This record gives sequence, structure tokens and C-alpha cells, in this order.
Amino acid sequence: MKPFFSALISIAALCAAAVVPALAEHGTSAADRNFVMMAARGGTAEVRQARAMSNSNDMNVRNFARLLVKDHTKGNAQLKQLAQELGVSAQFNRGVSSAPAAAQAMPDKQYVSHEVSDHQDTIQLFQTEAANGHSASLRSFARATLPVLRKHLELAQQLSSTP
Repeated sequence: MKPFFSALISIAALCAAAVVPALAEHGTSAADRNFVMMAARGGTAEVRQARAMSNSNDMNVRNFARLLVKDHTKGNAQLKQLAQELGVSAQFNRGVSSAPAAAQAMPDKQYVSHEVSDHQDTIQLFQTEAANGHSASLRSFARATLPVLRKHLELAQQLSSTP
């Protein structure tokens, strides 16, 4: 009789493991799923564009781009982990795949101006999630990421005001 119950418990555990991700996705609000997708898209685009600019002739732009690669790569990894835990990996993957594929190097001033605008938009996205997100883990992630994004914006604004 014991082997029967052991087998039954094993089957129940396997079924639960298959169902939990689906339940997690359905339990995550549409706004949170959208945040995951938009944050993944933006973070991926930031890394791709910064990599294209990491060989700029301007040392300040080069260092800024390298900082963005480091910080956004770290943030993307954290978001990917959260998406997996919440069962919304599909939204994360959609965000990554919808990011512009191949970034081209651009003039430094254009890049810096682009980063000012992008970071203003990204900060707004993260502020909204931090204040209104349904998932406690996504709200926490957004709150923890905001200081990094604000620092990026500040650096981009400083770079844009240099001749």
C-alpha cells in the first residue's frame, strides 16, 4: 500500500509543478506583466546600444556606456529571475525579442541625448511600478532599481551639458 501512496504523491507533485507556472502567470496582473515586458525590452536595448558606444573616442561617453552595460546587464538578470519566479517568463522573453536587434554606433551627442530621453521614460515606468505594482517582488525590484536609473540620467545630463 505504501508504494501506491508514494507513487500517487509523486504524480501529484509533478502535476503541481506543471500547473504552478500557469497559475502564477494568471495571478500576476496585466500591468505587472506589461512592466516585465517593457523593462526587459528597455534594458536589453540599453545594453545593445551601450555596447555599440563602448568604443567611443570620448573617454567620458565610453565610460558611461560601459557603466550602462554593467548596470543594465545586472538589472536584466534580476528581472529575468523574478519573471521566472512569477511565471511570466514569456513576457520577459517577448520584451527581449522586441528590443531593437543590432544597435549602431552614433555620434556621441546624439547618443547622450537619446540616453537622457530614454532614462526619463524608464524612470517613469519604474516609478509607476514601484507605486502601483501588484506584485510585491516587482515593486521591490522597481524601487531598488530607481536610484541606479536616476544616477544614469544624472550622468547623461552632465554629459549632454559638456561642450
